[in-house]
Amino acid sequence: MEEFDCKKCLHEKVCALWASRESQNASCFCTDGCDYFTPTLTPPNEPLTLEELREMDEPVWVACKPIEGGNGYWCLCQHGHIITPAGSIYNVKEIPHWVFYRRPPEGEDET
Repeated sequence: MEEFDCKKCLHEKVCALWASRESQNASCFCTDGCDYFTPTLTPPNEPLTLEELREMDEPVWVACKPIEGGNGYWCLCQHGHIITPAGSIYNVKEIPHWVFYRRPPEGEDET
């Protein structure tokens, strides 16, 4: 098991969890912070994968053109099922042409 020096790390508890997992062969090379868990101001907003959608239980932004126009809208994702504002429920496998994000893509208005 590798040694962890997280005295300066804001994520000391997270790194300690990594250290406790015998199958995890990672280390934290802290100097001014943790190299493995460097926070960013804005997390990436890449399209969500089917696997990510199956694990989620939170709102997602769907980038599709609704009948009323606009750039998309918020839906609820519950473990691979999308619940629209109208109450329709879809399995993500049934709607492969829809693109889901954690938040509206930059430049898109929330409608």
